[in-house]
Amino acid sequence: DMASLALDDALTSLTRRYGRNIEGWRWGAAHVAVQRHTPLGLVPVISRIFNIEVETSGGSFTVLRGGVSGQGPEPFRNIHAAGMRMVVDFADPDSSVMISSTGQSGHPFSRWYDNFASAWARGETIPMTMDDSEIAAGAIGTLTLRPED
Repeated sequence: DMASLALDDALTSLTRRYGRNIEGWRWGAAHVAVQRHTPLGLVPVISRIFNIEVETSGGSFTVLRGGVSGQGPEPFRNIHAAGMRMVVDFADPDSSVMISSTGQSGHPFSRWYDNFASAWARGETIPMTMDDSEIAAGAIGTLTLRPED
Protein backbone atom coordinates (compact mmCIF):
# COMPACT_ATOMS: atom_id res chain seq x y z
CA ASP A 1 0.00 0.00 0.00
CA MET A 2 2.80 2.44 0.88
CA ALA A 3 4.66 1.73 -2.35
CA SER A 4 1.48 2.29 -4.35
CA LEU A 5 0.86 5.63 -2.61
CA ALA A 6 4.48 6.68 -3.19
CA LEU A 7 4.21 5.80 -6.89
CA ASP A 8 0.97 7.78 -7.19
CA ASP A 9 2.61 10.80 -5.51
CA ALA A 10 5.67 10.55 -7.77
CA LEU A 11 3.59 10.26 -10.95
CA THR A 12 1.40 13.19 -9.90
CA SER A 13 4.46 15.35 -9.27
CA LEU A 14 6.16 14.33 -12.52
CA THR A 15 2.96 14.85 -14.54
CA ARG A 16 2.58 18.33 -13.09
CA ARG A 17 6.19 19.12 -14.00
CA TYR A 18 6.53 17.39 -17.41
CA GLY A 19 2.99 16.91 -18.72
CA ARG A 20 0.66 13.96 -19.19
CA ASN A 21 2.55 12.36 -22.10
CA ILE A 22 4.90 10.03 -20.22
CA GLU A 23 6.53 8.92 -23.49
CA GLY A 24 7.62 12.54 -23.98
CA TRP A 25 9.43 12.79 -20.66
CA ARG A 26 13.22 13.05 -21.09
CA TRP A 27 15.87 12.34 -18.46
CA GLY A 28 18.14 15.08 -19.77
CA ALA A 29 15.43 17.75 -19.58
CA ALA A 30 15.25 17.17 -15.83
CA HIS A 31 18.95 16.49 -15.21
CA VAL A 32 20.70 19.68 -16.29
CA ALA A 33 24.18 20.54 -15.03
CA VAL A 34 24.78 24.25 -14.46
CA GLN A 35 28.29 25.68 -14.35
CA ARG A 36 27.68 29.06 -12.69
CA HIS A 37 29.99 31.93 -13.51
CA THR A 38 31.16 33.81 -10.43
CA PRO A 39 29.82 36.46 -9.88
CA LEU A 40 27.88 37.20 -13.11
CA GLY A 41 26.09 33.84 -13.13
CA LEU A 42 23.91 35.04 -10.27
CA VAL A 43 22.68 38.22 -12.00
CA PRO A 44 19.18 37.78 -13.50
CA VAL A 45 18.89 38.08 -17.30
CA ILE A 46 22.64 38.21 -18.04
CA SER A 47 23.29 34.94 -16.20
CA ARG A 48 22.12 33.15 -19.37
CA ILE A 49 25.16 34.56 -21.16
CA PHE A 50 27.67 33.54 -18.50
CA ASN A 51 26.34 30.25 -17.10
CA ILE A 52 26.97 27.03 -19.00
CA GLU A 53 24.03 24.60 -18.91
CA VAL A 54 23.98 21.12 -20.46
CA GLU A 55 21.64 18.17 -20.18
CA THR A 56 23.33 15.19 -18.54
CA SER A 57 22.69 11.48 -18.74
CA GLY A 58 24.33 10.43 -15.49
CA GLY A 59 22.77 9.68 -12.15
CA SER A 60 24.05 9.07 -8.64
CA PHE A 61 25.08 5.50 -9.46
CA THR A 62 26.70 5.86 -12.90
CA VAL A 63 30.21 6.57 -14.19
CA LEU A 64 28.91 9.97 -15.35
CA ARG A 65 27.83 10.66 -11.78
CA GLY A 66 25.43 13.54 -11.33
CA GLY A 67 24.15 14.13 -7.81
CA VAL A 68 20.76 15.75 -7.30
CA SER A 69 19.25 17.45 -4.25
CA GLY A 70 15.76 15.95 -4.59
CA GLN A 71 14.35 19.23 -3.28
CA GLY A 72 13.12 22.61 -4.44
CA PRO A 73 11.58 23.65 -7.75
CA GLU A 74 14.15 21.62 -9.77
CA PRO A 75 14.80 18.50 -7.66
CA PHE A 76 16.58 16.58 -10.43
CA ARG A 77 19.05 19.32 -11.43
CA ASN A 78 22.61 18.02 -11.44
CA ILE A 79 24.25 19.78 -8.48
CA HIS A 80 27.40 17.72 -8.07
CA ALA A 81 29.56 16.06 -10.71
CA ALA A 82 33.18 15.74 -11.79
CA GLY A 83 34.47 19.05 -13.12
CA MET A 84 37.24 17.15 -14.87
CA ARG A 85 37.60 13.54 -15.93
CA MET A 86 41.03 12.21 -16.85
CA VAL A 87 42.47 8.80 -17.71
CA VAL A 88 46.28 8.73 -17.71
CA ASP A 89 48.05 5.82 -19.35
CA PHE A 90 51.40 5.62 -17.57
CA ALA A 91 52.70 3.04 -20.06
CA ASP A 92 51.92 5.39 -22.97
CA PRO A 93 51.29 8.94 -21.67
CA ASP A 94 50.34 10.20 -25.15
CA SER A 95 47.36 7.81 -25.09
CA SER A 96 45.91 9.69 -22.11
CA VAL A 97 42.52 11.42 -22.41
CA MET A 98 40.64 14.11 -20.49
CA ILE A 99 37.65 16.43 -20.50
CA SER A 100 36.57 19.38 -18.37
CA SER A 101 32.95 20.31 -17.75
CA THR A 102 33.20 23.75 -19.29
CA GLY A 103 35.93 24.69 -21.73
CA GLN A 104 39.56 25.64 -22.10
CA SER A 105 39.05 29.29 -21.17
CA GLY A 106 37.66 31.03 -18.13
CA HIS A 107 36.77 34.06 -20.24
CA PRO A 108 33.04 34.16 -21.11
CA PHE A 109 33.63 35.84 -24.48
CA SER A 110 36.27 33.35 -25.62
CA ARG A 111 35.24 30.72 -28.16
CA TRP A 112 36.82 28.19 -25.79
CA TYR A 113 34.65 29.18 -22.79
CA ASP A 114 32.24 26.26 -23.17
CA ASN A 115 33.77 24.20 -25.97
CA PHE A 116 33.96 20.98 -23.88
CA ALA A 117 30.56 21.19 -22.13
CA SER A 118 28.51 19.09 -24.57
CA ALA A 119 31.23 16.46 -24.96
CA TRP A 120 31.59 16.29 -21.14
CA ALA A 121 27.83 15.74 -20.79
CA ARG A 122 27.99 12.86 -23.31
CA GLY A 123 30.91 11.23 -21.46
CA GLU A 124 33.38 11.88 -24.26
CA THR A 125 37.06 12.73 -23.87
CA ILE A 126 39.77 14.43 -25.91
CA PRO A 127 43.35 13.28 -26.42
CA MET A 128 45.95 14.66 -24.09
CA THR A 129 49.53 14.96 -25.33
CA MET A 130 52.62 15.12 -23.17
CA ASP A 131 54.93 15.91 -26.10
CA ASP A 132 56.43 19.41 -25.69
CA SER A 133 56.90 19.95 -29.44
CA GLU A 134 53.30 18.95 -30.17
CA ILE A 135 52.07 21.29 -27.45
CA ALA A 136 54.17 24.18 -28.81
CA ALA A 137 52.94 23.51 -32.37
CA GLY A 138 49.31 23.85 -31.29
CA ALA A 139 49.82 26.88 -29.06
CA ILE A 140 48.43 30.31 -29.95
CA GLY A 141 50.84 32.00 -27.57
CA THR A 142 52.84 31.63 -24.38
CA LEU A 143 52.02 33.10 -21.01
CA THR A 144 55.03 33.56 -18.73
CA LEU A 145 54.50 34.45 -15.08
CA ARG A 146 57.44 36.05 -13.25
CA PRO A 147 57.60 37.16 -9.65
CA GLU A 148 58.10 40.85 -8.98
CA ASP A 149 61.73 41.92 -8.60
